[in-house]
Amino acid sequence: MVSKKRVFLRITVLLVILMQFCIGSIVVYAKTTPDGFIYQNMGSVIWISGYEGNQSDIQIPESIDGKPVTVIAAQSFYNNKVIKSVQIPSSITSIGSQAFSKCTNLTSINIPFDITEIKSMTFQGCTSLEYIELPGNIQKIGSLTFSDCTSLKSISIPVGVTVIEDSSFASCSRLDTVVIPNSVVTIEKRAFKDCIKLKQIDLPNEIVSIGTSSFENCTSLLGIELPENLTKIESRLFYGCTSLVAVDIPEKVAEIGSYAFYECSQLQAINIPESVIKINSRSFYGCANNLTIYGLAESYVATYATKNKVKFISQQGNTGIVLILKAIKNDINQWEIIAIIKGEGEKAATNVKVKLNLPDSLELVEGNMEVSVGTVKQGEEKQVSWLVKEVLNEKQAYSVVALAEDSEVLIETNNLP
Repeated sequence: MVSKKRVFLRITVLLVILMQFCIGSIVVYAKTTPDGFIYQNMGSVIWISGYEGNQSDIQIPESIDGKPVTVIAAQSFYNNKVIKSVQIPSSITSIGSQAFSKCTNLTSINIPFDITEIKSMTFQGCTSLEYIELPGNIQKIGSLTFSDCTSLKSISIPVGVTVIEDSSFASCSRLDTVVIPNSVVTIEKRAFKDCIKLKQIDLPNEIVSIGTSSFENCTSLLGIELPENLTKIESRLFYGCTSLVAVDIPEKVAEIGSYAFYECSQLQAINIPESVIKINSRSFYGCANNLTIYGLAESYVATYATKNKVKFISQQGNTGIVLILKAIKNDINQWEIIAIIKGEGEKAATNVKVKLNLPDSLELVEGNMEVSVGTVKQGEEKQVSWLVKEVLNEKQAYSVVALAEDSEVLIETNNLP
């Protein structure tokens, strides 16, 4: 006699078979258009999944077989050495990870406005890509998105992006301009690691976290104003930043991580607030022999400096570092003021010297030392806060001595070697 359980199982199997015959199933298959686009019919929409054409300038179709093309699937153009420019239609709403990774000849591509996320490694290793405009709807830039884009020179991150993910711009060896909006609150680890041309970057005060090694080996970085809401200097944050001259640590920071300023061989002055209660191993290993730490007497920082035989100068009240960071360079017919860290309160760091090789001798003018990024053309005088004007036409070398704000600025003339 057949058990009730066995009867039930047989009925269930029969029902499944009947459903397959009655309802049918959707089969996803790949086809190729006459101009070489490999695509998949996903029912009501089309996905692009590859390209086997030989054209260098391509335009992705807006529709195929009367159905809209909405997705460029992951790795669709991965390692393609043929394409140089890509036009993406407005019908595309998603671009998969590694979609254009290692397209080493790609120089131009547009991103449709409706794209809200650039997934991980989308443009990794696109070594010929010099510029890309990110539309305003972008809310997320994935990890390694533009890493190893060695020709990329500038990037403007759209308002709405809150996180710059792991290694997003790592090893972009020609990147020298980055615009970060106030919406960004987190920069993850290695975000700008090995960006060796990056000289200066403005970080919004809304940023509360900057990950490990974010600026490691940014060997051209001259100065950086850290966000006031930062609570920790992560390990290896400025590791190997050999051009960094001065740093002002924000007042909410409690800890400086291991190797944070390792081999910052030009670092001469760092202002560390009383809030810092832990400095980890080798944080300042390999820094300039004349590194000076500024802070409050009888603080943890003062004890650390004494224990590690680093010069310490006690500052009272709300202090800061006033320093011209290799401030003026000869660039055709312009002198560019690269960076100055502003001094605050009654005292600022004094007697911090940077030798400058200038094309002409300069006259420094008395006035407030609050100077921001800008340029001074030859023969043009700025307001006194710009501090400099051309007076002679002879090459000399200078050491710039930074004094408290609102005081007279001194120049020491030295003979060229």
